[in-house]
This record gives sequence, structure tokens and C-alpha cells, in this order.
Amino acid sequence: MAQILMEIAESTAQGKLVITLEGGYDVTGQSRSVKAVLKELVQASPLDKKDLLEKEKANYPRIEKFILQLKEIQKQYWKNL
Repeated sequence: MAQILMEIAESTAQGKLVITLEGGYDVTGQSRSVKAVLKELVQASPLDKKDLLEKEKANYPRIEKFILQLKEIQKQYWKNL
């Protein structure tokens, strides 16, 4: 996600990007996430965007049902869903 946001910032805001940290419920997970985002910001990430997209496509059928359920719940608050 950080890579995508950086690309959007580059094309729309001269590369300027603001990132905020929301309170975490799992300190260990939050620590890993912050480190991963910082690596993306300095372009030191070992992640390849193409590999990530392939993994996302492979896992999408598994999570599609869950996403549709969430959309149904949120529809009452977000009319454009």
C-alpha cells in the first residue's frame, strides 16, 4: 500500500506524502508495519510490486466473500457502496 500511495503522491502532489500513525492494538504488529512503511519510504524494501500483485490475485477468491460481507454492513453508512 505504501508503494501505491507513493506513486499517487508522485503523480498528484510532487511526491509529497503524509503518513500518520493510529494507535495500535498489537504493539508487535504495529512495530513491523511501521518498519515496513519506513523501508518503502526510503526505497529499501525487499518487496517487489509485481510479486505482491500476484499474491493478491491468488488470495482474492479467499477474501472476496469477506469483503462483500463488509460492504453490505457498511452500505448503511456509505451510500456509494
